[in-house]
Formats: sequence, structure tokens, C-alpha cells
Amino acid sequence: MGMHKVVDVHAHILLPGVMGSCGAAGPEMGFRENGTEFFRAGDYILENVRFNNSPFSVPAQRVEKMAAMGIDMQLVSPNPITYFYHQSKQSAIEFNKKQNDEIAAVCSTHSQLVGAASLPLQDPQASCEELNRAVDTLGLVCSYIGTDVNGLALSDPRLKSCGQNMNGLAYQWSFTRGHAVRIKSQTHSSTSGSLMSFTVSR
Repeated sequence: MGMHKVVDVHAHILLPGVMGSCGAAGPEMGFRENGTEFFRAGDYILENVRFNNSPFSVPAQRVEKMAAMGIDMQLVSPNPITYFYHQSKQSAIEFNKKQNDEIAAVCSTHSQLVGAASLPLQDPQASCEELNRAVDTLGLVCSYIGTDVNGLALSDPRLKSCGQNMNGLAYQWSFTRGHAVRIKSQTHSSTSGSLMSFTVSR
């Protein structure tokens, strides 16, 4: 019997190369005058986080930490705070392309990492095209998506066509700034796994 491998499928990543690539929304990570760190995505700000020069943003440190913890492989996925569904379609398209390029580049040079894409779901057609590019061209293995797209559930007819034309799996992650919005009907054959609710109350 072969040795079992430990695979972590819940491992978000945030890379310096995507900072400032979604217009006024940022994202942005840095240091306050008092030395504490912050992260900003649009009008959402996290204080006292450790994103800079950490395993979260430095792949070599991530792989080193994985080895120390006995993790053989990670599925690295976009930070849900950077889904940016409330931004303009063009800004979201450009940002997601940049983020997927960055994640793919990291995975291509670290065999312990496989990557998940992010998608501009406010533009269903662009999302289909980007997921197909991410899987077929960049070598990413799936996408991570939210279940609340500016108030629309994934079962909404305006988004349904996206699920029907995706060449890849889409893992559902509910991220809202109030209450988690769940899928109204499980009709998407391209989605996999349990629905995870991650709610930030303001």
C-alpha cells in the first residue's frame, strides 16, 4: 500500500503582484505608521493582519511551512475579500485575469501547489471565458466563486448560462457583508463540494 499524501484544499493566497490592479478598490496591503499591518479591498479594511512577507503572500515561505506541518500539497485559492463583484465589469475582468496569471505563475514554479481561479461573475460571459482560459491555458484546476453576486444567487437565470459553459469545477463560497446568501436551487452540475458560508458582519 502506498503512502497517503496530505492535501490542504482550503489555503487562500494573496500575491503582491495583484496589489492596485482593481482601480480604486486596490487591493492594498501595507504598514501603518505604528508598524501594524493592514489590508484593504475596496472599503473593507482589515487591521493587525500578517499578510506582508508571510506564508500568505510569499510562496517560498508557504512551501517551507507546509513541509514543517507535514502537508504535501495545497490547493491555493483567491482570498474571498478580493472577489470584487461590486466593481465595474472591466475592472473585475482585468483584476481576475491578473490574479489568475499570478497564481498560475506561482504554481508553475512550486510543485507542491495547485491553483484555483477567480472569476468576474458580474459578467457571466467573461467568467466563462476566463475559467476556460484559466484551466486550458494557465493550468489551474478549478475556480472559487461567491454565492452572492450583487444580490443575485447563482441559480438566477442571468448567471445560469455561466455554469453551463464552464470548463472546470467551481467551488462555492458565500461571502457577504451582512448575511450569507445561499443558492436557491442546486442546479449547477459544474459546482462541487459543500456550500461554505463565510459571513462578515459590519
